[in-house]
Amino acid sequence: MTNKYVSVTEKALLIFTDIIDSSVYSSILGIYEYAEKVLDFQNIFEKLGREYFYDKSEFDKADKAWCKVDAKGDEGLVFLVDKDQEGKDLILKAVRFAYELKAWVKLFNNRENNSSPKELKIATGIHYGAVSLIIEPKEDDEGIYRSKISEIIGYSINYAKRIESSSRMGRFSQIFLSIEASELLSGCPIVLCKHFAPLKGIGSSETVYEVQSAFLDDIPLFKKEINTCNYEQFLDYYIQTKEDAEYLREPWLKSLVVSVLFSRFNNVAGNSLKIDYDKEISKLVWQKQNEKDPILLYFRARECEDRDKLTRAITYYKKIIEDYPDFNVARINLINNCHKIIKSKDKISSEEIFVRDTAYELLEKYHQNLTNNERKNLKQILVFFNKKD
Repeated sequence: MTNKYVSVTEKALLIFTDIIDSSVYSSILGIYEYAEKVLDFQNIFEKLGREYFYDKSEFDKADKAWCKVDAKGDEGLVFLVDKDQEGKDLILKAVRFAYELKAWVKLFNNRENNSSPKELKIATGIHYGAVSLIIEPKEDDEGIYRSKISEIIGYSINYAKRIESSSRMGRFSQIFLSIEASELLSGCPIVLCKHFAPLKGIGSSETVYEVQSAFLDDIPLFKKEINTCNYEQFLDYYIQTKEDAEYLREPWLKSLVVSVLFSRFNNVAGNSLKIDYDKEISKLVWQKQNEKDPILLYFRARECEDRDKLTRAITYYKKIIEDYPDFNVARINLINNCHKIIKSKDKISSEEIFVRDTAYELLEKYHQNLTNNERKNLKQILVFFNKKD
């Protein structure tokens, strides 16, 4: 028996997912039908988890990377240590994974042969924190012993599980992030909702964040089948068959559909469904005149930028931060567009007056939400006008 030892501390991505109210759900379905649902969940979780997180070539590295994707009973987990990947990239990938996982579970729950009066739902907790690596020498194919990570231990694992337990109280996606994980997404187009939740053994009112909606423009194009359903059937279900369904009012799902459409729009080579992705995106993004969803407003602003309609883009960004002043990427893009306008004009125009007023408004109304760099950029805009005067 080889001796194990604990290495230096490293950061790990930790994800827990659980079926909500599984005991209630099993009593409604009965033991056999419920068992089938659980097996569906396990299969989806493991296949999707390995697609997102497990690259065998990466995990052949000695004590550099380690991944565990596992689903038992009504729970799934992903533990990932990779010294070569940034925490921000891992958390963003985790949110994409949680979104797509929810969508696959919903698809299988709503198949025509589904007899349940209650929809199976899942809750997810995501954390990025320090763990201790247990490393042991393992013999390779050539008979050489190499140090390999075999396990991780530490408080962060328990903390991540508590984040998942609190996610049942969510109002939007029931995808919850720890403070540490949420801070890594500050520059991403992801809208977070702050909650105070009891975390057993930790505190009675701890800060956690729920993903309300997100624009994820790099969804992996899943190549494998899940339970005899492939990715294009997935697209067909959410884009064509169910496009007018009531559930598309759910912010997380609407933003996922836009994200998948956008990913496919930029990868039209695999379009065997012959979907007009540009048309489908416009249908979702522009169909409501008084749209309030922050991600759809964000997408409208992005389209206006692409068409060089910067004042309209600024207007949409202003609408977003009125309700979501902590949506950093909207503030950053708004300020950048203001700079673009004043740099492109030789003399004061109506557009520049609009920019000046916007700069004043941001500094007065959102002073507490702005970073020092954002305040500096806005003051530079005002200095520009003072010089022109």
